[in-house]
Amino acid sequence: MQGAHIYDDIHVSGHLSQEGHYQMLEALQPENVIPAHQNLQNLAKYVDLCESEGYSLGDDVHLSRNGTVHTLTE
Repeated sequence: MQGAHIYDDIHVSGHLSQEGHYQMLEALQPENVIPAHQNLQNLAKYVDLCESEGYSLGDDVHLSRNGTVHTLTE
C-alpha cells in the first residue's frame, strides 16, 4: 500500500447522521434505493429524505418486508 495511511484504535458508530445520508445519496447517486434495518417511523423519514433528493417511492425507492424479492432490470 504505497502512500496509504493506516489508522487503528478508531471506533465509529457505523450509522450515518441525516446529513450523512444526504451526502451519501449525492455522492453515490444510486439508480435505486432500498432502505433496510429500519422501523416504520425511520423508514418514512428515509423515504422523505429520498423524495427531497428527487427519488420517488415505488419508482426508484423500494420498501420491503423480510422475504420480499425485488427484481431490478435496466
